Parts: sequence; C-alpha cells; structure tokens
Amino acid sequence: MTPTIRLLALDLDGTVLNNENHISPVTRKALEDAIAAGVTVLPASGRPLSGITQEFLDIPGVNYALTSNGAVVYRLSDGAPIHTDYLDTALAAELIHAFASLHVMTTFFVDGRGYTPATQLELLPLLHVSEPLRVYLRNSRVALEDPVEFIRTHGHVEKFTLNFLHDEADHWVDEAPVRAILAKHPELSVVSGGVDNLEITAPTASKGHAMLALAAMLGIPREQTMACGDSENDLEMLRSAGLSVAMANSEPCVFEVASVVTTSNEENGVAKAIHDYILG
Repeated sequence: MTPTIRLLALDLDGTVLNNENHISPVTRKALEDAIAAGVTVLPASGRPLSGITQEFLDIPGVNYALTSNGAVVYRLSDGAPIHTDYLDTALAAELIHAFASLHVMTTFFVDGRGYTPATQLELLPLLHVSEPLRVYLRNSRVALEDPVEFIRTHGHVEKFTLNFLHDEADHWVDEAPVRAILAKHPELSVVSGGVDNLEITAPTASKGHAMLALAAMLGIPREQTMACGDSENDLEMLRSAGLSVAMANSEPCVFEVASVVTTSNEENGVAKAIHDYILG
C-alpha cells in the first residue's frame, strides 16, 4: 500500500504556475482540497521569499515556503527563517566582485529579496525570457551600486542566479569566464533553474535537504512526502521525496529520477497528481 502523503512540495515555474505565471482555478482547488485533507502544502522554489507568487501564499493553510533552492525555509506566520543554509559571506563577496565585471545579469538573494548590480540590471531587456518572467525579474530585483559592500555588511546570502545573454552564434555570452570562476570553487552547488541560467548555493543547500528538514520538524517521515518538479534544480527534491512526480513538460533529466509522470503545467498536472496520489 502506498503511504499516506502528509507533505507535498511543489516547484513553482513550470510546475504549479502555468505559462502566464498564474495558478489555474483547477490547480488552486486541488491545493485547497489537499490542505483540507491534512497535507502540508509547501511552495518549493528557486525564487526568494519576495518572489513566491502571492496567489500561492494567499491560499489558507499554506504555512511555510521553501526558497532560494533550499537555502531558507520560512514560517509564513511571522516571516521567521526556520531552516537556513547560507553561502559563506567572504566567498559570496568574492563571487559578486568577479561576476559584476561580466556581461551577465547576476542576482544574489539576502533575507528573501533579490539584488543585482545596477549595470547588469540594464541587461534585462536583452534576456531571452518570456514576458511574464521578464516582468517578475523587473519587479523583484533591487539595483545596487556597490554589491560587494552590501554583501560584506549584510551577509545571509542565500543564492546567486546568473541569467545569460546569447551571442550571434546562440551561445551564452561570457559563459567561459563564469565557468572559470566556478571551477575555483568546486564545492559549490551549481544547477540550472530553467532556460539560460545557473543557480549557485552553498554545498549542502538543496530543495531536497530543506524539504526533509521541514518534514523532520513536523514529524513527517520521508516516505510520506511527495514532490512535483520540472527542471534540474528540482532533482534533489525529487530524489529525496517518498513519491516524486515529473511534469510532462520537464527537462529530460527529471524523467530519469521521477517515480511517475503527470500532465504538463498547462494541463493542470499538479492537480492531476494530487487527485491521483493524495486524494485518490
């Protein structure tokens, strides 16, 4: 018999959210029904807390948010971080100093907000992203004139996201110098969170580790956890969950680790998975 699912971790982009960056009424109703059945429903995103879509946070009974690829889990009632796995502050300052001279849009996340060097934020119109994603990026990034000093002063760096431009040959601009910088720090966790980006966190930070940390706090065994995702930054979460669900629109690497496949994010795949494996 399949264990009763008590915690459901859900990636946002390409999973819960449709291509217009919204939760469909069908999916929202399924989330509400899962919560009513006693399931802890957890948004689990590469986004910082400020980037978690309000549509998700407004659902009654959503009490926690896993953010920045697992660097922080927040308790939503008071905004307190209850699980953290920050980057080393000196290393984060070194990285932003190195990245800031490149033709790459670099964002780092501190205390649930995203910060970008002012000169790199100007690259946003040139990125190959959908308009809803461009709007999200524009509204969620704070421009900084001195990001190195900001990091040295504040610490608590959750994650870096690098969004790449394309050159005339359709290759990533400045990928080689980025890879050279990262090669000096092989201990870092580096994954892709979608099209044309890299996401950098502390060595032990992952959605999977953070999901299981919250489950342990709530007294939920791994076997009673379920996760849905679609991209490389979901792999550890899918490997960690008792039941892992790939969206039909997933990257190929996701199908290799998932237990089952549901329909796409445009076809209410999360709702289908909830009905198939939780509500029965």
